[in-house]
Amino acid sequence: MYCNNCGAVNEDKANFCVNCGAKMLAATAVVNPGAIIAGTAAPPTPAQMPPAVLPSAAPAAAWPAAPDQQAVQTSGKAVASLILALSNGLFMFFCFPLAILAVVFGHISRSEIAKSAGRLKGAGMALAGLIIGYAGLSVLPLLIIAAIAIPNLLGARVSANEAAAIGSLRNITTAAVTYQAEYPDKGYPLSLEALGTATGDQPAFIDSELASGSRSGYRFIYTPIDDNGDGMVEGYLLNADPISPGTTGKRHFFSDETGVIRVETSQMANKQSPQIE
Repeated sequence: MYCNNCGAVNEDKANFCVNCGAKMLAATAVVNPGAIIAGTAAPPTPAQMPPAVLPSAAPAAAWPAAPDQQAVQTSGKAVASLILALSNGLFMFFCFPLAILAVVFGHISRSEIAKSAGRLKGAGMALAGLIIGYAGLSVLPLLIIAAIAIPNLLGARVSANEAAAIGSLRNITTAAVTYQAEYPDKGYPLSLEALGTATGDQPAFIDSELASGSRSGYRFIYTPIDDNGDGMVEGYLLNADPISPGTTGKRHFFSDETGVIRVETSQMANKQSPQIE
């Protein structure tokens, strides 16, 4: 029995072709009455005759692959998103155009991957690019806030230090006058350390921090004046200057035994400097 599909020879009782697997059709003999009467054999039926030579089936590789069998590709935009985001990290997240491009490519690639029906991959790379890109963009508002807040904080600190320096000058002036009244044979003190040292029942006139010559970002320089050279201190010069000009303070202050406080903005103050307002 021949297969009606591919022409292969099969057993007479076969239900399916051994070559192509097609279902076999039962052979139907056409009886010729005349031939029976004459005692001759009936001619073979079409099912019993070998079919004409059919073209062999084309190999499977010659046919285009089905859409679901095509190779899965990595989204180029997902790769670009991740590379741009990492490149921004090399610039300490300060190159904001790279962060913006990373976010844009990340969103586009994730949208294309979701619509590709499995033909594109790289959603993880796109997500990583988005996360790093948004992290880079978050630096921008922080920088803006810092640019506004830091100068205000520094300005407040400078103002506080200058106010503390003026208060310290007045404390030293009061202590020096009190010292002169307590020790009329000595006059004014020889140093700030003398004002910060307790003697007998007499407590210190100023605290130890101020007596050391430094407080609240200012350095205090005390210079006694002995015009006659007899050991009697008739006066003194007192300067208060910022330890780090522009950072711990901007103004320079001066005072003496008169108690008047004078100020300069770019140099050490002296007796000719304008009085503080």
